[in-house]
Amino acid sequence: MAMTIMEKLARENELLLIRNQLYGIKEGYHICSQYKDEGYVKAYGLRFSLLNLSVDDKEKIKQFVKQNKKELKLRGVTFKDNVVTIFLKVFPTRKDGLSNILNGIIAFFTENSFVSGCSLSQSNENIMFVDYKGQVMALSSQVVENLKLNDESSEVSNEDKSYFPGIVGAGIGGIIGMIPWILFAMVGYISSISGLAMGWLVKTGYEKAKGKKGGMQMGILIIVIILFTYLGIMASQMWFLLQSLMDQGYSLSQISIWELFKYVVVLPFTSEGMGYGLWGEILMGFFFAALGSVSFLRRAHESRAFSAGSQVNTNIQQPIQGAFA
Repeated sequence: MAMTIMEKLARENELLLIRNQLYGIKEGYHICSQYKDEGYVKAYGLRFSLLNLSVDDKEKIKQFVKQNKKELKLRGVTFKDNVVTIFLKVFPTRKDGLSNILNGIIAFFTENSFVSGCSLSQSNENIMFVDYKGQVMALSSQVVENLKLNDESSEVSNEDKSYFPGIVGAGIGGIIGMIPWILFAMVGYISSISGLAMGWLVKTGYEKAKGKKGGMQMGILIIVIILFTYLGIMASQMWFLLQSLMDQGYSLSQISIWELFKYVVVLPFTSEGMGYGLWGEILMGFFFAALGSVSFLRRAHESRAFSAGSQVNTNIQQPIQGAFA
């Protein structure tokens, strides 16, 4: 069987691979790869756990990344807790490409005496790689035990939750998602492009309302996205019809907005509506909604999968210290 690019990179650089994440230890520094997918913002990066970084230390790292944007093809850097994530301009598909990047970064860390350790505490003892919520992290044994305890209480807490608040929250997100359709229609732009934001708004509404994670979550999100995408499309069509009526001399006081909306909602399924070309608009709206929802629905699916079992998996292969140079 032919190896994937990730499998080839793992073998050539003496790294370990789980799903699409590389991880290992080089010169005492714990390394994890990260693929960031935020809808239309995609980036590949390398995560390091560095302890007790000062403001000056972070500034040094920022300057290093800035100075090596061309030579090492670095894109940017983010800091969260002890985790330093250095994003790359391009995915390193060649052995020497990834090796050069790692060697350059590690040399800089060593020169500045940065210390590797736990991603979530200031400990550098008993560090192990853990698959936590689908992301490989370098954690101390004490932090792992604490996460397992929190994991157990979270499972109990999730079981006590209901899907109903999530449905309400997703619905509110869908209503908000309808607004751009109307606004685009009012200014004369193609309103179907508004569908790009629908998935994110519905998923965010569900999560903000603290809806239950489980088997029905994905189905709820898909149904709400479909429903409010259709209503958004029809709301934009209602605006065009309202404009037409006003152009014919009708005033707003003579028009019932509710009756007009009810008429427009069922219009595509009538013989009269078939001749308006509404299905082209509807299909275009659903196309953009699907395009903007895929990545968010995938993450909701992953969240559902983790809710069904432990979010802390310690049964992954551990690298040998200094396995590659």
